Amino acid sequence: MQFFTKDDLICVKAVRRIRRISSCALRQMEFEAGTMAPKVAAVCDFIEAGGDIAGIGGLEDAQAILSGTAGTLVLPGKVETVYWN
Repeated sequence: MQFFTKDDLICVKAVRRIRRISSCALRQMEFEAGTMAPKVAAVCDFIEAGGDIAGIGGLEDAQAILSGTAGTLVLPGKVETVYWN
């Protein structure tokens, strides 16, 4: 598991908080340079290099991210994109 330091991942175009997504789908989204773009690139690189799961969120929320109740989980393969309500 790799963590990144953003409380919530927000897709700039959709302006919806992402709960779970594949690295492939995440790479296809557009993010503002200097905000989420470097974090998205890093998490996608990690997954595509063989990582099983990556989380984006606050380190203090690590357990909640792993359980899917906070932040964003990024997974390899085909994964249905799920947004927070």
